[in-house]
Amino acid sequence: MEQSLNKMTEGTSGESKEVLTREDKALSFEDALAELEKTVQRMQRPDCSLDDALALFVRGSELTKLCHDKLAEVESKITMLTETADGELKEEQLQPD
Repeated sequence: MEQSLNKMTEGTSGESKEVLTREDKALSFEDALAELEKTVQRMQRPDCSLDDALALFVRGSELTKLCHDKLAEVESKITMLTETADGELKEEQLQPD
């Protein structure tokens, strides 16, 4: 498996943790989502070894977090226009569900 795919590092207690590189953070939402879809497809191949599946799972987790963070950032910037009783438009911050 490619060296760049395996980005697991050892934490202080020995557990593995995810690492996003500067290049990862620069990915657009659409590019990160496309890479996530390719990662899932690679995991589903019958010739995917256990070690490769683990590395792909970690990468998929990183990409999922990246997509989630990018969506949350956009959601925090979205405003909603509502009409008041007297017909004027009022801008309100959109509240996530």
